[in-house]
Amino acid sequence: MDKAKDTIQEKAERFAEAHTYRLNNSYLTQAQKMEVELWYQFPVTLAYTVFCACLIYHSLYPQTIKVIIGIPLIINVLIGIINWESYSPSFNKVFFLSIGHNYTQWILSLSTIGILFYHHLYWWAALVLLGKIGLLALLFPSIFLYSRFSSKYKMHPKYAFFKKYYNKTFAFEENHEDANFD
Repeated sequence: MDKAKDTIQEKAERFAEAHTYRLNNSYLTQAQKMEVELWYQFPVTLAYTVFCACLIYHSLYPQTIKVIIGIPLIINVLIGIINWESYSPSFNKVFFLSIGHNYTQWILSLSTIGILFYHHLYWWAALVLLGKIGLLALLFPSIFLYSRFSSKYKMHPKYAFFKKYYNKTFAFEENHEDANFD
């Protein structure tokens, strides 16, 4: 009886470990953690940048809400799929050292907010601020796509990234080929 209980406990712990990504995990180095964060955030950052561009354009030439919100969402889905299927570390690095850099994103955000305030588009300005501080990130479909795509690996998308692109084996899956997380 105790052995069955221990086996269930072990499976539960491995399942929790596999499906919960923590920044202080011991499975990845600091450089790997940085790489996976940039990979994971790329579609959201690009979509947010496009969102700001759409709002600047909207302040000059009014657009429908479908266009303002639809274009960034479509970009997010397309880039999320491309990023999952064909990861390019050098492209990610160049993106986050230029357009996607935090300072550049803050300049873009504050400039967009200023332009929107000038044109009395206060609600849109508030959305830009919420987006910059990360409160809109969960609304972007790429996060759900990554979760769906990683389900075949039976682990968190950030771990699945290293499994897929670097063939990394994690301690929570070692010597447990017979284990079934389902």
